[in-house]
Amino acid sequence: MGNSLRSSSVSTSNEEAISLPIDTIFKLPSPLPSWPSGGDFASGEIDLGGLRVRQVSSFNKVWSTYEGGSDNLGATVFEPSEVPDGFSMFGCYAQPNNQPLFGWVLVGKDDSELDVHEEMMIAALSLSST
Repeated sequence: MGNSLRSSSVSTSNEEAISLPIDTIFKLPSPLPSWPSGGDFASGEIDLGGLRVRQVSSFNKVWSTYEGGSDNLGATVFEPSEVPDGFSMFGCYAQPNNQPLFGWVLVGKDDSELDVHEEMMIAALSLSST
């Protein structure tokens, strides 16, 4: 997964558009090697006991400012652009504009088979039998 976003620029007093580092997508210095498939291993999704979690690194820009922060270039806030069906975003991502975009966020969904009431009943029954 690589980062992707829409670009932005800042106008100077001469009205020239200056590209900011945040507009540059992070790239590794060389291509990644091919890895053998491993079934469910490295599928991009992990089950945390009924909570399925995925990493997302494609974004839509939500808000930005071009003043303040590191090097007085401001900061930008992003939201995930490709949230898989059934998943919800846990939050947005923000970073200063003086660096290439390099972040990611987690999205998740409840994949438990029992609802909370059923789980509480099972726990209560197991406590009463001990």
